[in-house]
Amino acid sequence: QELAAAHQELGQRHQQLKTAYEDLTHAQQQLVQSEKMASLGLLVAGVAHELNNPTSYVHSNLEFIEEYAERLAEVLEDYAGEDGPNAQARRRGDARHRDSPDTLKVLRELITSCREGTERIRKIVLDLRIFSRTDDIGLIPVDLHEGIESTLNLLAKQYRNRISIHREYHPLPQVECLPGQINQVFMNLLQNAAQAIPGKGNVWIETRAEGDWVKVVIRDDGAG
Repeated sequence: QELAAAHQELGQRHQQLKTAYEDLTHAQQQLVQSEKMASLGLLVAGVAHELNNPTSYVHSNLEFIEEYAERLAEVLEDYAGEDGPNAQARRRGDARHRDSPDTLKVLRELITSCREGTERIRKIVLDLRIFSRTDDIGLIPVDLHEGIESTLNLLAKQYRNRISIHREYHPLPQVECLPGQINQVFMNLLQNAAQAIPGKGNVWIETRAEGDWVKVVIRDDGAG
């Protein structure tokens, strides 16, 4: 009878432990999800800032380009509408005609600036694609250096003018992994490093191949 009671109590304890383990696992999953959301929030804020700058000056430049294009259109209409020595003399006295070379120069500069802005936007989008590659396709060979650099680019707002990055990259073979997950690891480590440095500081990133393994070391001189 005592043995039966002990067996029953053992069964109850086992069920309690099982329930506690399930609760702990659920809490851990919620914590991981919460950390991911916090990390995602910082990432989105940083990327939005990085996209806003080039987008703003491209938009601003386009307004000036429209204005200068109208000026040149007026000049071209004058050339098309009149001819002869009197027309040429009048054009020489017209400020719009005298300023045409300067207008063209400014237009070229504005277009170059727009091109640089759109290139910056294209690079940010490429970095986002590399960082957020889906794991649905399973294990694939990836370039870890590419993943690290894309992550650093997305964290530029947190690092710029504050934290110096010291790279010690050695040749690495491509590594078969889930790219989305490994990039998330890089994101967490590099974000933690940035948050551990209250003012100016340094982050060191070292990579090397060791036999059949690849070693990635990320360290900082912050308080964490």
